[in-house]
Amino acid sequence: GSLEEGTVGAAIDLAVSTDGRYLAAAESSGGGLSVWDSWAFSSGSQTPSVCSAHSVAFVGGDSNPDRFYVGCGEGLVHYVDLDTSTTPPGLTVSEAIAVNTGFGDVVALLYAAGDSYVYAVVQDSTIASLHRISISQEGGTDADDLALYGTFTVTAAALGEQGSPLVLARADGFLNFHIRSGDEFAAASLYPNSALGTLEAVAVSSAADLVLVTDSSEDVVWSFPGS
Repeated sequence: GSLEEGTVGAAIDLAVSTDGRYLAAAESSGGGLSVWDSWAFSSGSQTPSVCSAHSVAFVGGDSNPDRFYVGCGEGLVHYVDLDTSTTPPGLTVSEAIAVNTGFGDVVALLYAAGDSYVYAVVQDSTIASLHRISISQEGGTDADDLALYGTFTVTAAALGEQGSPLVLARADGFLNFHIRSGDEFAAASLYPNSALGTLEAVAVSSAADLVLVTDSSEDVVWSFPGS
């Protein structure tokens, strides 16, 4: 099947389930969250009442094999469980999990397959911060504050397949590299020595040990060692 033009607003973030069947989109301009079943595109999207979504991530595990996490404003995250016994799936939205004591926008959610945590990047005015949510954590509780803060604006974020590095692209043309040890991330190393241009997307290739970042001001893709 295929999506027809006009069936989704401008997506600011997308996530796909591990098996490729389910697609979730956080839509711009307060459009909320839309979820599709690729086996039944003709049925249209499911639109749970959750929040004005800023980010979305799919988390697969033994205890919750079909779950999307949704990053919202006011420092809140919800998870949406899919009932895959129906087509399209039924959706159940959790209570909110508070991040950054309920302030700022959750602009990125990052998850590595097999990890125990989802990582939330929050932008609160000019302050960016990193937080983690246990995938066993229920709604109505608070996320862990990793005490990693900085005065910059995040434009994109990525996480390596093994949960490291965590890379933040910044509006000032620099990259923050956070290397993980156990369940903790070290303070950021700043790359490169001089600012790049307008950084819009970042990805980590664990296989090639590279970090790739797009620079729209130069129409180039920069690469850096991933470790």
